[in-house]
Amino acid sequence: MSKLVKVFDKYLYPNCQGWDNNFFRDKIIKHMRPNSKILDLGAGAGIVEQLNFKGLALCVCGIDIDARVLENPYLDDAKVSHVECIPYKDNSFDMVMSNNVLEHLSDPEKVFKEVHRF
Repeated sequence: MSKLVKVFDKYLYPNCQGWDNNFFRDKIIKHMRPNSKILDLGAGAGIVEQLNFKGLALCVCGIDIDARVLENPYLDDAKVSHVECIPYKDNSFDMVMSNNVLEHLSDPEKVFKEVHRF
């Protein structure tokens, strides 16, 4: 995280550590239901507490190119995969989410077309 971002966070959000992850979590919870099937693109190792939706949805699956996704405690099912080729059947999910991933995509249009299958 850049020094400037830390300064702005401290100034603008002095009492809210991790405000962006809290904001993201609130948006996801607002749209999910107990019977929702969720896919987390770029789920990672499960180190951001706010991204734990396990038990709040019917099923939380995740993919990541990093094999640490297999140890992610927030997922019911994990797969090592690129987001350009999602290893799940069409219409498998009610919601697809991604946090701090999209800026790393080399071909966003291809990824969004792939996500559209769900």
